[in-house]
Parts: sequence; C-alpha cells; structure tokens
Amino acid sequence: MGVDTYLVIPASAPVRAKRLLEDGGDQVSHVGDDYLVIYKGERFAEVSTAPETWGPRYAEELPPSIRRGLDQRGLLACPEVGQHFETTTYQDEVKNHEPPLWLPIRRPRRKLVKRLLLVALSPARERLLLEDPELVRGLIENLGTTPIPNSIEFDDCWIELQRILFDCLWVSGADDARAEALTPRTGLSLFEDRTIDSARLVRADQARAIAAWVAALQPDAIARARQHGPSPASKNFPDSLGPSEADDHEPLRTGREGRRRVIPTGSSKRN
Repeated sequence: MGVDTYLVIPASAPVRAKRLLEDGGDQVSHVGDDYLVIYKGERFAEVSTAPETWGPRYAEELPPSIRRGLDQRGLLACPEVGQHFETTTYQDEVKNHEPPLWLPIRRPRRKLVKRLLLVALSPARERLLLEDPELVRGLIENLGTTPIPNSIEFDDCWIELQRILFDCLWVSGADDARAEALTPRTGLSLFEDRTIDSARLVRADQARAIAAWVAALQPDAIARARQHGPSPASKNFPDSLGPSEADDHEPLRTGREGRRRVIPTGSSKRN
C-alpha cells in the first residue's frame, strides 16, 4: 500500500513561493497563511529509503528565497493517505501532526578519520622518495587499491595507543623521544599537506630502540599510567602533530647506515 507524503514548508510570501515552485515543476497542493504544501507523488517513496540525504538534496533545489526561510528543525513531512487542511498557519500545521516528522535539511557530517601508515623502506624506495617526495601523496591516495609491501596501517585507534605511551613515560619521570613510538617527531621531514600531517624518514637504529622500549614495558604499565591521569603530551595529542624543531635539516647519512630507514607517513586523514 502506498503512502502519500506531503512537505509543509514555511514561506513569508506563500503565493509568490507557489509561483516559483510551480515554475520549477513542483506541485503545490495547498497554500496557507504562512506556508505551502508540496506533493510529489511517487517520488516521495525515496524518503523512506534515505531520509538523511533526501532532505538536504531537496532543500538544495529550492529557490534561495524559500531555502533561507526554512525551519531549522528541517522539512515537515506529512505522510498520510488523503489530506485535509483545517488550519491556516504553519505552527498550527506543525501541531496538527503529533509527533511531527522532520526531515533534515543539512547533510550529515562525515567523520574525519586520522590514519597512520608505517613503511619499511628498501634502498630503492628510499631513493625514489628522496628524489620525489610528492610520491608520499600518491602512496596515501592509492592505499585502498594498491597495498604497500612491508607496511602497517592503523585506523584511529593509534591515537589512543600513542597517548598511553606518552603517559607511561610520564609516570617514569623520564624525558625520552622513544615515547613517540608511533609518531616520531625527529628525522628528515619529507612531506606535508592538507591531507598528510607529517611524513618523516626515521633511522633504522632509532626504530629498533623504540621497538625495544615498547616491548620492555611491564604488563601493569598502562594501569599505573592511567592512575596518574593524562600527561601534558597526551592531552595535546594529536593536535601537536605537524612541524616542530627537530633534526629536519640533519645531513643525510651516506653508505649502508643511511639506507636502512623506516618511514612513518604521519597521519593521513580520510573521510
């Protein structure tokens, strides 16, 4: 059984709004003192399948003068078979449908996810990145279709993990860069843009030292750190990501030692 759906839209000048809408092909089925009712027949079957996106799409098609005056609660939808208009004002129409059905008029915000990618570099891959750092962007953009060998990718759970590591170090009273296990802020900075917070080259010996420190943490380290509360570093994370005073301008090492590196391509943001 089909259900007809009407949209009740407030309008400061309903007669003028009716003309504008009818010129655009919308069927105005009723004009009240300060509102009008639009009926689109079968097209409204789409409302039940995608109510979160149908309203914003429809609102974007309305004339600007009507769109600016829409109720901030959304579009008042009246699903029913047949319709009787015994009221004359928009507020009466809202009260006439209890509870009122509001369709959102703004698109839902997409969650921004910060991801972390760690890549072990071969000498050839490192040489390519040093010659053309823009390749970092290509690696990130193609992750969904082209997996990177010898890499580890984290979703946004890595942020909480990095905060815990900061807190573990804070409890011990030490000041050690190894706590930045997932997001080292030392090393040669390769690339940054609006999508990639940081991409750095990290020496292999530094990566090994970080891994050894994490592996040596006692099983109760996290519990003890949480008892002490968050450290200043974890409070500021991940906002603290980005450029910093480090060894960005350190001369590149030559020979075998300089080629054994690990690259964390910072945090890449995806919708």
